[in-house]
Amino acid sequence: MAAEAAGRASAGESGFQLLAEHLPDLILLAFDPELVMWAATGGALRARGWTPERFVGLTVPEIVGSTRAEDIDACCRTALAGEIAQLDVDGHDDPSRLWSLHFVPLAGAGNAMSGGMVLCRDVTEQRRAEQLLEASRRQLAEAQRIAQVGSWEWDLVIDEVTVSDELCRIIGLPVGSRWSMKEGVARVIPEADVEGVERLLDRMRTDPSPYAYEHGMVTSDGTMRTFLTRGEGVVDEHGRVVRFVGTDQDITDRRRA
Repeated sequence: MAAEAAGRASAGESGFQLLAEHLPDLILLAFDPELVMWAATGGALRARGWTPERFVGLTVPEIVGSTRAEDIDACCRTALAGEIAQLDVDGHDDPSRLWSLHFVPLAGAGNAMSGGMVLCRDVTEQRRAEQLLEASRRQLAEAQRIAQVGSWEWDLVIDEVTVSDELCRIIGLPVGSRWSMKEGVARVIPEADVEGVERLLDRMRTDPSPYAYEHGMVTSDGTMRTFLTRGEGVVDEHGRVVRFVGTDQDITDRRRA
């Protein structure tokens, strides 16, 4: 924060600025009702070799040039009206970077708005990771659809089975369905296969080794299908089985052939 602006910060603002100094990926900018920045701080400021003087004295819209100036201005006005606004913008010096800006009001005497603050965070890597994760999920869902394979996970600690969207579609259940293992067996396993499946489940509770098992499954429309189930357990630090992950593949047509 510029020395001449230090006296303008209340105790609460000073505390927030002190917090920002210890957040490595955050830049905090404070502005007055004319949108002129009078303070700049934060770990991300130093990490980039920037100084408060780079920002102090400029208006907030100037931090991104002319490309998003109107949007920045509108967000600042929202903060001055006592509300919070958020905006994602490309970097001014480096357009390949993505910044998330949060605009928050600063209350003065009598709770009147004395200005606002902008919390600036470089979220480039976070968004890239989110995009890669989403792409991976789409690819997995498409691969499961083509192969008629659904995945599942059984949390033994809370006895909850979570199944993939594709497995829900294969069985004919609502996407996002969850149930206990006992409920799942009662819902989709035909009576002739229940005893064998329950023996397998007893083994899974103590033995995490991989397995492959064929059994019948009844879809929501009453159709009997044959599935190949594969799974493998996950153990905790004490060697106890806490989770099983696996796949169910519809092999009905293969068996008929």
